[in-house]
Amino acid sequence: MQTSKGNPAAFITVGCAAAVVHLVTVFVLVNYAGMGPAYANVPAFLCAFCVSFAGHSRHSFHVSEKRKYHWWRWLQVSIAAFFLNQGLYLLALKSFPQIWYLLLLGMVTSAVAFISYGLGKIWAFKV
Repeated sequence: MQTSKGNPAAFITVGCAAAVVHLVTVFVLVNYAGMGPAYANVPAFLCAFCVSFAGHSRHSFHVSEKRKYHWWRWLQVSIAAFFLNQGLYLLALKSFPQIWYLLLLGMVTSAVAFISYGLGKIWAFKV
């Protein structure tokens, strides 16, 4: 097996689409369902994961075979990224309460995306 070539531009595009789904879901759950931002982040992550896997497997890493195999690995990467994201987000919410919760989430998510790309390229979507 060799490392996936990966397409950074496609990864950014798909990642941005998943991030928009994530942020909009958090916004809706906080403002219309009355959830706290940290709690809303959990279902928002699950929605964004679906967008993320579909886009990355087709466009960023061009996986056509063994989709279940890659799905399982990308889920593991995404769960690890989620825990890192959630931990950093909770820390940011506590440390910077004066900054808008969605801006903090966007900053944390952007930082974690670099790690996800690397793990996707060298492991999750390895061909």
